[in-house]
Amino acid sequence: MGSPTLATIKKLFALSGNQCAYPSCTAPIVETSGLVSGEICHIKAQRKGGPRFDSKQTENERHDVDNLLLLCRRHHVIVDSDTGTWTVDALQQIRQIRETYGGTLVSPAHDQPAAALLREFKQTVIVNNSGNVAVDSPGVIQGQTVNVRTSRPSVSVAAPAGTIGHNPDMAGYIEHLIKRYNEFAAKEPDRKTKFSYAAISKNLSDKFGSKWQLVSAERFEEAADYLQARIRRTRLAKINKGKGQKAFSTFEEYLVKYRREEP
Repeated sequence: MGSPTLATIKKLFALSGNQCAYPSCTAPIVETSGLVSGEICHIKAQRKGGPRFDSKQTENERHDVDNLLLLCRRHHVIVDSDTGTWTVDALQQIRQIRETYGGTLVSPAHDQPAAALLREFKQTVIVNNSGNVAVDSPGVIQGQTVNVRTSRPSVSVAAPAGTIGHNPDMAGYIEHLIKRYNEFAAKEPDRKTKFSYAAISKNLSDKFGSKWQLVSAERFEEAADYLQARIRRTRLAKINKGKGQKAFSTFEEYLVKYRREEP
């Protein structure tokens, strides 16, 4: 198993501007004291079975600067734990944003932090090992358990600019429609299986290729139309229509009813 070169990490560190690439995160990658508080993240995993692994990548491509980004430890866990949200495209997008607004040219000042990052990356933790381990060796790596991580903190994900989730009005309306669909669909009398309140969000994600919060704001109307159509197909919505009752608010009606005026 290879690793990035020092030159690659120097370039990566310069492009990062010494800041986590996660949206709205301002955590440094390397503290002024020299302490490494960030991590090298593979956009497409370096190992089979890892997050977003691509079997068609070569070993060099896996450790190339284009397949890497720098994240604080907290957000590294998040993006690798939720690959449905943090797809290859999503990670490439936030990396590009970080490079556009914070990147610098490679300089000798990047030598030490880049070297420290690479040392951290190459460290291997062995738990309850009964074999032998060779690190940074052309030989075979042997071990029963390598790099075991069990922490999964609960956090909220900030959607990047230009997405539905980044716009409070759009996000609120989509949540309104999801809630209304669940209210209606849960009351279907002929349902033979337990109702899943998360199913509609998954359906929406499957249709648009990512979690709806990360869908482009340009597709907001398309997402709203999809949910409205699902609501209309429920039995309760059809009954209400016969009584002259609306099944949901339009976006304009939602804004008037729920939007808070800016102070």
